Amino acid sequence: MNFIDKDLSSVQEARILSENAGATQRLLFAYETKFFDKAFDSVYHYIDRNLHELSKMFVEESGYGNYEDTYKISKLFLDALYNKVCGENVIGEFEGGSKIGVPMGGIILIPSPKNTLLFMINTVLLAIKTGNVLIIVTEKRVQKLTQKFVEIVREALQAEDYPQDFVSCFKESCSEGIKEIVKSKKLAVIINAGNKEYLSECLLAGKVFYYGSTGASPVFIERTADIKPAIKDIVYSRKFNHGILPGAEQFLVVDEPVINEVNRELKKNSCYFMTPEDEKKLLNVLIHKDKMDEEKIGKSAYKLALEAGFEVPVETTLLVSYQEYISEVNSYTKELNVPVLVVYKEADWLHACEKCIKILTTEHDGHSLSIYSKDPEVIRQFAIKKPVGRVMVNTNTSFSAMGIGTHIYPSAILGAFTRGIGVLSSNLTPDHLVYVRDVVRGKENETYGGSKESDEYMVDDFLALLAKIIEK
Repeated sequence: MNFIDKDLSSVQEARILSENAGATQRLLFAYETKFFDKAFDSVYHYIDRNLHELSKMFVEESGYGNYEDTYKISKLFLDALYNKVCGENVIGEFEGGSKIGVPMGGIILIPSPKNTLLFMINTVLLAIKTGNVLIIVTEKRVQKLTQKFVEIVREALQAEDYPQDFVSCFKESCSEGIKEIVKSKKLAVIINAGNKEYLSECLLAGKVFYYGSTGASPVFIERTADIKPAIKDIVYSRKFNHGILPGAEQFLVVDEPVINEVNRELKKNSCYFMTPEDEKKLLNVLIHKDKMDEEKIGKSAYKLALEAGFEVPVETTLLVSYQEYISEVNSYTKELNVPVLVVYKEADWLHACEKCIKILTTEHDGHSLSIYSKDPEVIRQFAIKKPVGRVMVNTNTSFSAMGIGTHIYPSAILGAFTRGIGVLSSNLTPDHLVYVRDVVRGKENETYGGSKESDEYMVDDFLALLAKIIEK
């Protein structure tokens, strides 16, 4: 019987993938912009045709979320990104030839399993548009999905006679193989989409490093807000796909004068208010060894309550927990990728401001925040003071942070530089995957500080002096 060391096999696979990617990247440098645009269009249509199957595979293999929501968000995001990117000029000549976009030279994607399909759609389309080869690290929990996705992309590329190694993935990832690929000199960019396990390797790799967080987001309801639509918006956003979206709300900070109205609207939207005993039972199910149990991620509120041992109506949207304080020993301050909403009551917007900052800086990556208010000064203060990459005003974070229905760039990879991780605070765009070469032309009759005549006299004087030196 032959035994194969998986770590050694993964290291060897990493080296082969790296060599193939390097060779393919050299070929791609010779391609014109129109070829990448054609490939981009082809890959979009292939993914679109297979999106139902890919959505089902994600839910069945990972056990996260539900099919309807997975397909809906994937379709919305795929179309939003395609429509935004397809007409842009990012490589080759643009701005009348004064600028030239150049591929950075190869990307590694290390995704979190919670939103792998979104992360792959995002990175593949941007990589192809910018002419960068892409290697996807295969997460064990979504191994079949990753391989099927790459197979579909490679079919689209083959149909247009493009190198298939434009996009590739590990057959089976092990830690040693991942450590090997991030060190490869054939690749230039690392995109870590919420996978904290390999953060230290990414930071030490000596490459451009973009980190997209999946951190839980706070939302503040100020006393001037329209409460009814605000709560409807927040509940829909938080419960969507059972709370796993990259920007999903987890913490609701409420201005004290409107707390009763907020409670009424939460109940109208089928939220269940847990008792202290319910909260303890739920934590016993969710948290193991101070970490979120991966098997409970993306489960419905009803199923979680059932497993925890307390009864809720089957139509329950969110499990609500009222908390007073934030601390590292309180598990309700941890990131929980489930339909749980943690509520804090504050006396006014100043106290709420401090509470939101505390939430963002306690164990979370703090990439987004939402505020519901009609007071321009309160909105301004929140936008100025919060350590986040994006502030949503009178809209949810799950969809809005990804650029769906808002003006910001469509992206599932939400920068977390505000928490000191990676070099990205905004949404990931094609501009982050190219460098721009300026073509600088001198101005006609430019004199650099004097008249043309005085410049000529200076030259004559210099030549006369030089002649005297030569004579001596």
